[in-house]
Amino acid sequence: AVVSTQSGHYGRGKTVICSVASLTYAEAQILIDDASRTDPLSVGLRGLNALAKKLKQRRIDAGALTLASAEVRFHIDSETHDPIGIEAKELKETNSMVEEFMLLANCEVARHIRKEFPQCAVLRRHPTPALSSFDLLVNAAAVKGVEIRCGTGKDLARSLENAVIPGDPFFNILLRIVSTRCMTQAVYFCSGR
Repeated sequence: AVVSTQSGHYGRGKTVICSVASLTYAEAQILIDDASRTDPLSVGLRGLNALAKKLKQRRIDAGALTLASAEVRFHIDSETHDPIGIEAKELKETNSMVEEFMLLANCEVARHIRKEFPQCAVLRRHPTPALSSFDLLVNAAAVKGVEIRCGTGKDLARSLENAVIPGDPFFNILLRIVSTRCMTQAVYFCSGR
């Protein structure tokens, strides 16, 4: 498990999980949002959420991309089985909170494996995509008068953050969806090579 030390750094250690509740994302969000709740579970969730926000900001400051990954649910006609509607799944802060701690755990495990097995650790990464991979994204944005820079991950992250057209809330989401198509597939590699 990943644990925080007095100095604010993270390490790993053996732990025992004593679960006090099983919550859906929505139930956990209600506990976080209700400031009148002062029970240990609600207070703990608020603390975890605050830490998750700091972790996410640290990743973004380092150039992490926030790409669209909204889930959609299709409404299907019961007789014809044709789609009759679409509904976007609302993502809550708790979704992001869980994602941040999963990323943190995965990164810690990868660092530990690489340290303990420097010549034979099998790790996963996304190679940097060729700039030509972004042509569709850059051209689609340019049609609307928006410039997308993709020289570095930070450039792309900043460009996507600023790619907003007033009155068109879906434009930024669409650009983020297109940007996921520009990325390379993850590859597995041996750290000793």
